[in-house]
Amino acid sequence: MKTKNVVLSIAVLGLAVAISGCGSSGGGVSLSGGAATSGQQTPAADSTAGTATAAVQAGKTIYDGRCAGCHKLGSYDTTGSYMDLMGTGNNIEAKFSGSHNGITLAATESRDVRAFIDVNSGIAPAPAADPTPDAPTSPAPAAGTPQPATSTNGKNLYDGRCAGCHKLGSYDAAGSPELAGKGSAVTTKLAASHMGITLAATDVADIRTFIEANSASPAPAPVVTTPPVPVPVSPQEPASTPTPAPAAPAGKASFDSKCAGCHSFATLSGRGNLVASKFPVAGAAGHNGITLSATEITDIRSYLDAPAAGQPASPSAPAPVVLDGQTLYANYCALCHGSLTRSDIRGESASDTQSAINRNKGGMGTATLKSLTITQLEAIANALR
Repeated sequence: MKTKNVVLSIAVLGLAVAISGCGSSGGGVSLSGGAATSGQQTPAADSTAGTATAAVQAGKTIYDGRCAGCHKLGSYDTTGSYMDLMGTGNNIEAKFSGSHNGITLAATESRDVRAFIDVNSGIAPAPAADPTPDAPTSPAPAAGTPQPATSTNGKNLYDGRCAGCHKLGSYDAAGSPELAGKGSAVTTKLAASHMGITLAATDVADIRTFIEANSASPAPAPVVTTPPVPVPVSPQEPASTPTPAPAAPAGKASFDSKCAGCHSFATLSGRGNLVASKFPVAGAAGHNGITLSATEITDIRSYLDAPAAGQPASPSAPAPVVLDGQTLYANYCALCHGSLTRSDIRGESASDTQSAINRNKGGMGTATLKSLTITQLEAIANALR
């Protein structure tokens, strides 16, 4: 299992030696306050070392099973795809005060993971807090108890597979993008193994049913229509023929079915060049496992680069640069780092973010992120403070 057991053994041994040294010979002071004599053992130190060692070992098991699939941890674990957790132990309990990426831990488990991360970051584990009993769980319904008409499978799948990134109306207010009203788009995305997730057709149908059930909106107010006032037409002048509305661009339908599940037109407008880089081979799986034909690639690119409806093309008038830090964070950062209030990069400076983009840290060296100016990065940093 990589070199994890070796690193853990060294870390735990160093911790035990450091703690037990408080009661060693040579005139040291014991944990009970008196002078320690040669050959004596300090029961309090042994108990503390044993408790700390058990917490670190338990944290290792939880890290390997729940965290290592995405993250890395210093020299103990160097192969994760996302952020390195080294030195972030103090954030762990806050991250798991709720459900992080669909994973729920008891308070004691969060403390154990923190102890393991601290040891592998060269930090002495924080003193164990008085154990807080975990919240009681509701008893399982007795056999034969009638269940609600709607299956809970869709809810469980959403909580475990979708809630880590997305939000859903009033059911789930944290995350991005919003899935309310996008049941059909979710079906399309999951059929293409969105983010590497593969589900049976029945599971996809259950998730869609759950999303649509939580996408209800109030009925629109009735529209009051007023009969049009007839306009007299001069007999000398024929009545004008109304100009038909222009047909929707060819790429709009493809964008709505293949891209709009995650992206908005506003954030990609004028950036049609990204389509070719994300889908280099027509007819083959590209970005997020989605397949586009050559015609769809051309149409979507033209749709994104076309001027707004009714507005003449104006190459000399660039689109306004968004400088609102919260908006920029939601559009460029929230998908991976969570909502602004619970972001795992709070306190990051603009220079830190620029450096991460330049070094392609965690896959951040994309053309989209490289397009951000230093002024925009500073706005994001201010929003994270």
